[in-house]
Amino acid sequence: MLIDATRFPLNNIQLLAKDVPDLAEEMALAQDEPYGGLPTLAYASLFKAARQRNTIVLLEGQGIDEAWAGYDYYQTGSGSVVQGVTGSPFRPNVFTEEFIKLAERPQYREPFEEKLLNLQFRDLFFTKIPRALRFNDRISMKYSTELREPFLDHRLVEMAFALPTHWKINDNTSKYLLRKITKNYLSENIRLAPKRAQQTPQGKWLANELRDWADVKINSFATSEGVNAVKLLGEWDSYCRHGSDNSFYIWHFINSAMLENNENVNKYKVYVDVLIKEKKL
Repeated sequence: MLIDATRFPLNNIQLLAKDVPDLAEEMALAQDEPYGGLPTLAYASLFKAARQRNTIVLLEGQGIDEAWAGYDYYQTGSGSVVQGVTGSPFRPNVFTEEFIKLAERPQYREPFEEKLLNLQFRDLFFTKIPRALRFNDRISMKYSTELREPFLDHRLVEMAFALPTHWKINDNTSKYLLRKITKNYLSENIRLAPKRAQQTPQGKWLANELRDWADVKINSFATSEGVNAVKLLGEWDSYCRHGSDNSFYIWHFINSAMLENNENVNKYKVYVDVLIKEKKL
């Protein structure tokens, strides 16, 4: 059905819960910084499969929602940075007061008079796009593939910014002009489909199939400097018992433990420290 609608074949690449622990550690080394969770792991599986099939250049659609106002919070004015989430993706309460004092809330420039444009500007240059490009660029390099982002062509972004709001959001329809333009190329069920939050089993898996693995990681992170172990483990227990509308903060805990305890990452850090001391870096 999808082939008929798009006229392109679909290659299914499946990520299973049992694959996550080893792949997560491997990706911690490749990223060398915190990364986004299961979507990044699924992406890695896709690029690996593409390389195995000798597909070395891939296209993706990063930037289309940011430039054309596709996210729900552009309309609701919630101030969120995550599509489809009402609760905070952060839990600063799990850190000690001394550690929290070291943090500063980011302040983003607002060069436009219109609030929508300022939100788009924030996402394109400071939050969503820089983060996504870092994740995806390091994945593509890991598997020796070329990743290209046609919707981030500066001419397209500049044109979208110059358009009036009603060409981006019209009668609660996001990316309005793009939907009109693609009328002759996409079927109606694809062209008019509403923007949905990214659907992954991360929340379910962490509390069920991956619970033992996550428990080990989170208990390891609880011993880290600057962490309030009681509150951290309380958040984890509450998540397992009652769930949450997002699992971002749980992945933050696991991610931090992986980076702190990854032997290869720590060897790399020691090597970099030596180079700095010897003034070679």
